Amino acid sequence: MESVKQSIDRHIGEIKSDSTRLKAELEYLYEISKGKSRIYVDSEKLEQLFEKAEELYRTIERLERANTILYQNRGKASLKKSAASKINGAKGGRPPKEISAARKRINELEDKWVSGKLTAEEEREQEQLYHLVYEWENKKKPK
Repeated sequence: MESVKQSIDRHIGEIKSDSTRLKAELEYLYEISKGKSRIYVDSEKLEQLFEKAEELYRTIERLERANTILYQNRGKASLKKSAASKINGAKGGRPPKEISAARKRINELEDKWVSGKLTAEEEREQEQLYHLVYEWENKKKPK
């Protein structure tokens, strides 16, 4: 399935191609009608059609430029997001999965501790996890 952007681009390409062909055909008819006194189409009318085809082509080019401008920053961070990311990075940024998992396990162990079901082995694990998280947090803090 094509995206909206792909669809717009495809339609712009088709319109541009069709208008180019129209312009070329009208240019040919205009050239062969020059200097002839009797033709089925009025030369003035043909000239008007040629000018309309040129105008259509210019409109399509403007649409194409607008489409390019519209999508030029797609997928890039805005200035606000860039600034926020820089500030968050200075604060230590997102913790690694290991630290996130350690914090989650600490919460589980704290819940067990509150209910009084924490074993000696789990207490040692909890102390190691506290130490791991503490080391990461102190290493990351700006000085």
